[in-house]
Amino acid sequence: MATNPRFLEKLSRKGYRRAYLRDSVTNWLVYQIEALREQRGWSQAQFGKEAGKPQSAIARAESPEYGRWNIGTLIDFANAFDVALEVRFVDWPTFIRWTARAGSELEVPSFSLEGFVGTDSSDLEHRPIVLLGKTFDGDYIRFDDDTVEDTKEPPFNMPFALLQNARATSIVTLYDG
Repeated sequence: MATNPRFLEKLSRKGYRRAYLRDSVTNWLVYQIEALREQRGWSQAQFGKEAGKPQSAIARAESPEYGRWNIGTLIDFANAFDVALEVRFVDWPTFIRWTARAGSELEVPSFSLEGFVGTDSSDLEHRPIVLLGKTFDGDYIRFDDDTVEDTKEPPFNMPFALLQNARATSIVTLYDG
């Protein structure tokens, strides 16, 4: 990845990285939310109805000055658009590569079975979501598609550090697969 040396010098400063991250993510979300809404031919009011939000909340979400979405709201938006949502932490080189190409990926089609045509079937295996938590009395709880399990030992072979600080109010989401 060829990167401008002047940009790298700026990026070496933590304050610059913080501002770059905030501005890049905020602007990306604002432009993508608006592009997805317009791709579907919806007004802000129509999108609000689909997402279960008032039009004023949609206007705020499409404002670069706002930038205070929560995961629940983004999931509501993804469900309204009938698309998936990906939120993850990455290293800086990955993030910079993503921001360099981000403008080309604003529009996303809604769910369609045709999108899976030609996909390797092993990529489509069902991977149930497993939720793990630690109760206040020290027991571990495991939820998956079919069961709820309460045990004194950490479930599976999960690293204890992952569960060590968990509480019943903070459940860790993992993918079993």
